[in-house]
Amino acid sequence: MLKRITIFMLIFLLVISSYVSAATVTGSIYDSSLDLLPNTVLTINSTPEQTFVSKDGTFTFTLSPGTYYIRAAYNDKGTVYVDEQEFSILDDGDYVLDMILFPDISDSDELLDEDVVIPDVTYSEKGFNFTVLGIVLAALIIGIIILIVLIKKQRKRINKFWQLDEESQKVLMYIKKEGGRTTQKEIRKNFPQSEAKISLIIADLEDKNYLHKIKKGKGNIIILNRK
Repeated sequence: MLKRITIFMLIFLLVISSYVSAATVTGSIYDSSLDLLPNTVLTINSTPEQTFVSKDGTFTFTLSPGTYYIRAAYNDKGTVYVDEQEFSILDDGDYVLDMILFPDISDSDELLDEDVVIPDVTYSEKGFNFTVLGIVLAALIIGIIILIVLIKKQRKRINKFWQLDEESQKVLMYIKKEGGRTTQKEIRKNFPQSEAKISLIIADLEDKNYLHKIKKGKGNIIILNRK
């Protein structure tokens, strides 16, 4: 008699402990557009196995601690949409498990089903877009660097110009006004300096790489250098 009572108490305690440590699992079932998917069949491999139809796209299971496998399936005019997940219950409490159903492609014939929507953007296309973006950014950075170098060179050129004496500045401005090309004779006509002074100014500017001379007959053609 005592042995029977002991066995009964052990069974009772096991049942009670299983009930006390039970957890509640709730969730929602969505289609690929994240809309609730009603009339979905759910199966979970508990002991005993539980199966029911979710009329409104939501579900609730009561489970004891353990690892489980849940499957949701929806049939739309012959096309089956499924989601299968494995999850673990570590302790009692409330758990949330949402499911998103996609066409079941386990059968190779369904790969040709017209109802299966293939995404427009593939991984390789995304990679290509990132590559193009990288090229554009690299070109932009190179362009900015070139612009900074040109600005610095321009500032340096302006600073060098203002370091020249007044007569040299006027000669350069005159040659530029003439389209960057004139003769030494024309320069002498427009400046009240002696021929020797004009020759010295032109020679100094040539040494500083502002211009160069081309001998033509008895005179010189003066051309501004492009910097």
